[in-house]
Amino acid sequence: QDKVRAAREKSDHLGKVLGLLDSGDVEAACDALQEAGDHRAAMLISQIGSGPNSQTSRLIQHQINRWREVQADRHIDADRLRLFSLVAGQPVQNGNGEAVNTLAGLDWQRALAHHLWYLGGPLASVPDTLSAYDGAWNAAEPYCSRPQPKYSEDTEGCLDDGQGAPLDIKYH
Repeated sequence: QDKVRAAREKSDHLGKVLGLLDSGDVEAACDALQEAGDHRAAMLISQIGSGPNSQTSRLIQHQINRWREVQADRHIDADRLRLFSLVAGQPVQNGNGEAVNTLAGLDWQRALAHHLWYLGGPLASVPDTLSAYDGAWNAAEPYCSRPQPKYSEDTEGCLDDGQGAPLDIKYH
């Protein structure tokens, strides 16, 4: 929560927008982009959460792919690529520079919220979202935080994932 608060207070408008989106405040994120004069990004962010199969998401993904093909993604701010990846409904984008992970640095509750709000689409059910989140942290190369309790030093009363690592009781 401190990280989100710090992001909201950033002078850099893209960091502030990402912080607002991390807390689910799309309207405030659009307002922040408008105030910064980034009107096109505001228009795109207003359509965030439309699902990875929407026309907007497919067009943004196509644009990201084109940037990657011509290696222009190396010259685009990582926060802007993260923002566009969220609009495209893609949690991870492989690029010519570093991979862009939209869920990097988020705790498990915010990562799950991103799956629910932005990555699953408007018709995704809660079980579908939970399944997608399970696949994200259980994958061979996980791209988001596992549902680990913040109090994991004291594992008494925690659920176990079968490998000895505690799972947050709020997850189940």
